[in-house]
Amino acid sequence: MKPVWMGRYKKLIDHLMAGFNVYSRTCADELELAPGCKVSYVQMQVLEYLMENEDKMEKMAIVASNLGMLPSAFSKLISRLMEKGYIEKHHANDNRKDIILKVSRKGHEIYDRFANTVLLPAFKPMFDALSSLSDSEVDFFANSLVIRKAE
Repeated sequence: MKPVWMGRYKKLIDHLMAGFNVYSRTCADELELAPGCKVSYVQMQVLEYLMENEDKMEKMAIVASNLGMLPSAFSKLISRLMEKGYIEKHHANDNRKDIILKVSRKGHEIYDRFANTVLLPAFKPMFDALSSLSDSEVDFFANSLVIRKAE
């Protein structure tokens, strides 16, 4: 018996699952962008999130939650990014226990290099395929891709 739950969305689900599998298999692998400069997809995902949301001054626990990461794994990842000089920790003014993360100048530079040499080439075929859609159609499609963990 063939699975039928996907109905007419089978091809879309197949492509999503294949993409998820590639990402989960490779997200922690570090790529060498330059001699002595290794970064992973997940490290760059954290930098990207922090750069996009820097005006929010979110605590580490909030950032981890928003990225769907366990706090312990997120803390290890942040330690690694700090060792590399890509992130700086600051204490919140209202509560010294709360830690706010900021992307350093070096972090911005490495993210830009990663985006231009790895991300843009990887996503260009998708961008080209979606280029004929309006902004509202792209938003509609993006919103349709929200997938929740089954409880």
